[in-house]
Amino acid sequence: MTTAVEKLTALTVSDEVLAEKGPTKMVKSEFYELAGVIANDKSFVVDIEKQNGPETIVPSDDLRMFLKDVIIAAGIDKKDAEQVMTADFTIPTKKMDKLISFVNHAILAYMRAGYRYEFPKQKDLEMKIGTKLVLAGTEEVNKKAPAKEKGGEMRDLGMFRNTWTKHYKGVVKSATPQTCKTSEAI
Repeated sequence: MTTAVEKLTALTVSDEVLAEKGPTKMVKSEFYELAGVIANDKSFVVDIEKQNGPETIVPSDDLRMFLKDVIIAAGIDKKDAEQVMTADFTIPTKKMDKLISFVNHAILAYMRAGYRYEFPKQKDLEMKIGTKLVLAGTEEVNKKAPAKEKGGEMRDLGMFRNTWTKHYKGVVKSATPQTCKTSEAI
């Protein structure tokens, strides 16, 4: 069985590319496969920064606790429900996209209600995402086209009126984590 670390290593974009270009496009099948691997890899851990110090989280254990509670709530014997907590139990991941869909839509509904979603702070990453309402509007812009030959001037296409309806756009807030910066008098 592939471990989460092995799968992440296979998917990881190089530091040079990330620093220069940022993230690459999402490949849903790879994401769903990674989520399935993490669901079953009890050795995959994440360190979360809490106010009283770092805490190690095992995402597979968190998912298994949730599943156990669902099984018990459905009226299945508590002892039988305990089976999902064992390393011998493999969480079926064929429909992992359905779980991810639920989580995605819950986060989006929360953000559309006007709130920011905060990811757990990690040693090297702090990030919050949200939505901002963009009201309907128009703007007039002078559009230009690229030059036909290299080094030539851009061609003027004239004035255009852009119109848009009310919509939302994504907003990301991210700062350098306290654990990654120092300050000293000079």
